[in-house]
Parts: sequence; structure tokens; C-alpha cells
Amino acid sequence: MMKSRIFKIITFIFILILISIFVIFAYRQLRNILKFPVSDKTRSETSIETTSSEGETKIEITSYEKSEKETKKTDQETDSIEESIEIKEFFKDKESLKNILNEYTVQVKFLPEDMQLECKLQLEYTNFEDDKLDKLYFHLYPRAYDEYSDDSFKIITDLTGKDLNELDIVPGKMEITKLLVDGIEINYKIEQTLCEIDLEKPINPDEILEITIEFYQNIPKNADRYGYYKDVVSLGNWSPILAVYDDDGWHKDPFLPIGDPFYSDSSIYEVEISLPENYVLASTGELINTKKTDDYITYTYEAYPVRDFAIMFSKDYIVLEDKYQDINIYSYLVDEDLEKNKNSLNFA
Repeated sequence: MMKSRIFKIITFIFILILISIFVIFAYRQLRNILKFPVSDKTRSETSIETTSSEGETKIEITSYEKSEKETKKTDQETDSIEESIEIKEFFKDKESLKNILNEYTVQVKFLPEDMQLECKLQLEYTNFEDDKLDKLYFHLYPRAYDEYSDDSFKIITDLTGKDLNELDIVPGKMEITKLLVDGIEINYKIEQTLCEIDLEKPINPDEILEITIEFYQNIPKNADRYGYYKDVVSLGNWSPILAVYDDDGWHKDPFLPIGDPFYSDSSIYEVEISLPENYVLASTGELINTKKTDDYITYTYEAYPVRDFAIMFSKDYIVLEDKYQDINIYSYLVDEDLEKNKNSLNFA
């Protein structure tokens, strides 16, 4: 009797298990057929498509269920795209950027006989900080390549065990000839690659100063970011640039010959570059004007927002050009690089 009762209980449990398996299977099949996420609220949407063929118009109406989760995701993606477009448009507007960025205007003329640059920089500086400032600091990175610089090429000679003559390196020189603040000459001092300017009176938050620096450079013979080699002139970190002021104060970090020691604020640049007409120029920014005077061509470039402004030029440059969508791509090569770099545009 007891055995019969146990058998009936086991049979009943087994039948329940089979029924449960069947119900789960049927539920999954039904959900797949309907493609309907029952755990999510849904919203019905209708699309209407009109097609025309041989004078006959057809209208197709499609109704479908869209989940709340899908709708929310789509809305978020739309908001993100709209926000990206707004940001992109904002950074295209130079006048708007002037409210948050400082603006450099630079004129530079290249004298090939002396491998020299004659330069004038004007900075419209706004104190965007919350503090009064009684000093300003500029980095003069080209001075790291001066013949009297303590760090001039020392790392190279130490590593190679050779002197500069053996390495075919000739140091350069950078000198400031005039420094004005709001049109008035002012005291400043230079220590290695840092220029310290003592303001006659502190500049308050949101006040504006115009700083003018006239300077010249003898470009070093040096196959590096700054120098000339085989008729190619490279001007990286060549112009005075304002040091960064933040919660830690002024960043007066010295130049280091290894790595990337540069820290600068994004700014607006307008740079006029005057070169002999037989030179080809590659530059940061967008070309907005060219003007020919005697045997020189002056190129005017704008760039914003950027952290620095680099220039390269040579009599020997060959320019390859291509386009991807609405982006123009240029590759600047010399003859000896042409064959091995002919696919550079494809990589770009």
C-alpha cells in the first residue's frame, strides 16, 4: 500500500515537470514568433512608404512595436549626435572662441642666406583665471638649441660620445629685441628657456593685455623637431608661448631633450609666413590668403583651437594630394623619399 502511494506521488511530480517543460518551450516559441520583449514596455510606430513605378503609385504601411528601451536608446543617440554637432559648430566659430581662448598673431620672415627668422608676435591675453596675476611667463623653447644653453645637445653628445662637429650639428640662437605690454616697454628676465615678465600692475580676472614680442632666430643645423637638415627646415615649438596657469599656479617646466615636455593651452593662431617664392610650405591650420611681394610669397594661416603652431618648408618638397570624403590630404616628400613613401596617402 505504501509503495503504491509513493509510486503515485513520483508519477505526479514527473507529469508536473513534463508540463512545465512544455509550457516554457511553448512560451519561448511564441515570443520568438512575435519578436516581442514581454519584460519591456512597448510603443507602436507606423511607417508609410510611397513608391512610384510607370505612373502607378503604391503606398506601403508598416506597423511595428518598438520597446521603451529601444526608444530611449534612440533618443539618447539623437541627443548625443545633436550635442556633437553643436560642439563642432561652436569650435568653428572664431568669435565665440575668443571668449574662452587667447589669440596669437605672428609674422615670420625666413632669410635663407643666414638661415635666420625675423619674427613679431602679438598676444591678446585675457586673464581667464580667478586670481590677480602680477607676472606672466613665456616658454622660449628654441633657446634649448642655443650655443650657450646648458642643455644644448648635451644628451646627444653624452649618448654618442661624439662632439657636435662629428655629429654635423651647429647650434642656433634666439634673441628678444623688444617686449611691450599695451605698447609700453616693460622689465623682463630670461633664464634658460623661460621668460618672466613683471607687470607694472596686476591684471585682474577678465582683464585684457596686448603683449608684443619682437625676436629673431638663427636656426640650428639639426635633424630634429626644430632645425634644418638637407634643405628641409622644421619649426616645431619655435615661437614664444605663454605658460599654463592653473590650480597649481604657473607651470614653468624646463625644456627636456627627451620625450614631449610641452604643456600649453589651446589658443587661436593667425600666422603670416614669408618665404622665398621657390620654397614649398607645410603648416598647421587653414590657408586663408597669399600675397606676392618681390621674390617673396606671404602665406596667412588660421588655426583654432590648437595648442601650438608648427611649420616646415623646403625647396625640394614634392607634394602629393588626395581626398577622402570632404577631407584634403597632402603628403610632403623629397626625392629620396618618393618611392618608399608613395603609398603614404593611402595609409593616411
